[in-house]
Amino acid sequence: MLEKGVMYEESARVPWLMHIPQLGTEGRIVQQPVSHIDLVPTILDAMGKAKASAGLPGRSLIPLMKGEKPARHHVFIEWNATSPEQETIRTVVSPDGWKLCLADKDKSQLSNLNRDPFETTNLFYDGKHQNIIARLTERIRAWQMATNNTLARHLTD
Repeated sequence: MLEKGVMYEESARVPWLMHIPQLGTEGRIVQQPVSHIDLVPTILDAMGKAKASAGLPGRSLIPLMKGEKPARHHVFIEWNATSPEQETIRTVVSPDGWKLCLADKDKSQLSNLNRDPFETTNLFYDGKHQNIIARLTERIRAWQMATNNTLARHLTD
């Protein structure tokens, strides 16, 4: 595991630190997963330009930073192969703690991050979670369509 192309939380979950003086000096830890695509809408909102981010993917995290509880959303992660021997992966982390990784060369993975935060058990192939796999695969498919992510659309076909 020499690259960031693995989807384990230790690789994909990166701390995000921001200091926005208008929000005060008290620090706040946001536990729910967020995405780097939320960065630009957050900065624009902090600058009073929230309307400028209307067409961008992502959402402002200012409400979370203020301690408000906006609707939780799915977080998507992608890895694109840079050579034929590498794999392409699309991952979704759901608000209810499920994580689905669809891979084109290696095994796909399903984890319940609430019960197994270190992703030690792959539930994808146990036959007991087909409804969760179908639900999250559809979320990845919808995200791919919304973002015109055609490179790995075959993962959800």
